[in-house]
Amino acid sequence: MPCAGKYFKLEIYWPGRVARKRDYRPSVVTGPIEMIDRWAPGLGRLLRYERSWLSGDVAGGLTVGALLITQCMAYAPIAGLPPSAALRGAVIGIPLYALFGSSRHLAIGPDPGTATLAAAGLATVAVVGTDQYATAAAVLALLVGGILFVASMLRMGFLADLLSRPALVGYLAGLGITLFVSQLGKLTGVPISSDRFFARLGDFLGNLDDVQWGTVAMGVGTLVLLIVLKQVNRMTRPHDAVLGNARHLDGWVDGEAYPDAVIESGLLVYRFDAPLFFTNAARYCERVLAP
Repeated sequence: MPCAGKYFKLEIYWPGRVARKRDYRPSVVTGPIEMIDRWAPGLGRLLRYERSWLSGDVAGGLTVGALLITQCMAYAPIAGLPPSAALRGAVIGIPLYALFGSSRHLAIGPDPGTATLAAAGLATVAVVGTDQYATAAAVLALLVGGILFVASMLRMGFLADLLSRPALVGYLAGLGITLFVSQLGKLTGVPISSDRFFARLGDFLGNLDDVQWGTVAMGVGTLVLLIVLKQVNRMTRPHDAVLGNARHLDGWVDGEAYPDAVIESGLLVYRFDAPLFFTNAARYCERVLAP
């Protein structure tokens, strides 16, 4: 809890296990460190960096970096831009958010939904592949960044709560179908020259005789392998959490995902997101019985 603008760590114990350890931020800015924590939370965490975090951060950074390269290669063409443009934007934008962003759980990087919306808007002002298109994309990125920065300063995050769930589900479903159709040519080897949804679908259906079955086998096999590996990882090393009570939510929530969740003293509420069987029993015992 904040006390005279300082930090302290709260630890709640019960026999054999530490329930929660949390850093509380001061609500009143009283010095330069508190000022940094308020306006550049990432920089504040960097100033208090602990050596024990390094190994996990290196592994996480390498994993995210490997995924980021493939995302840039896949999502940049959806926006009508070369992969190099997405890589440059990621190299600049992600470190800036790491310093000034307030959330440690938000995924930052290329996004197919954003790429689709950007392509729809940019197509009205420039031709894909021209210098004017690339310039318009850069201007659009700066404008969106400026708007989000102003909204952050004005604490306007509550506007996201006004988006209804049916609207979000419909948007995501439509986006998924659009992305699937846009990748049909690459998945099957069928030549598709159009850049519109129904035109692309028409090109694909009209050129089914040109399907390259080797390409199809490679794509479908890779997809099946990814799904199988994801399920195996989920069963053998499932997500788990110590649960607590959050004031603004009903029921029990993940204490890591909701930093304001309160862990009940003397009570362990633990969630293991998988059926318990021989492949994950050792992990279950390790996590529950760990000191």
